[in-house]
Amino acid sequence: RGEDAEFRRGVQDKRLLARLLRPWQRHQPWHGNGENDEEVKCKKYNMKDRVREHIYLAALLHDIGKFYQRADTGSVGTSKFLKEHCKTEATFCPSYKGFYTHKHVLWTAQFIEDNSEVFRNLVGSDFADLTDRNNLVNLSAGHHLAEGQISDLGRLIKKADCLSSGMDRG
Repeated sequence: RGEDAEFRRGVQDKRLLARLLRPWQRHQPWHGNGENDEEVKCKKYNMKDRVREHIYLAALLHDIGKFYQRADTGSVGTSKFLKEHCKTEATFCPSYKGFYTHKHVLWTAQFIEDNSEVFRNLVGSDFADLTDRNNLVNLSAGHHLAEGQISDLGRLIKKADCLSSGMDRG
């Protein structure tokens, strides 16, 4: 019963996310108006626009893990949401005095993975390749890493996070 209810809640969460993002998606330059969607994308949507929208979405999602983490039970090791490969703190968490900090980024990465179909439709790219420092997961979850560990686009999100929090985190 518990697993069934959890599954239904997960499906409802994905539907809610898709419903919340639908108005945003409708206003994108690549959204079709009855034409062949691929044709519309080619005509109206250049690479600069695509990168900008990718950054917008990554910035919007960068702290979503804080909600996911607080809904979870316990720590990284005992998490019921995090899959094993998302529990590797060294991937996205900065360290301070020998301890990993800002662990919400692990839940951000998990949230994006859990909703990958929705995000793949929005940004039109594969973010399973973690060697691409500009993919959605790395841009969203890597915003607390050191300057040398993130891309130029990642620095934009890191700087925006610092400015919005009213802090100079460096």
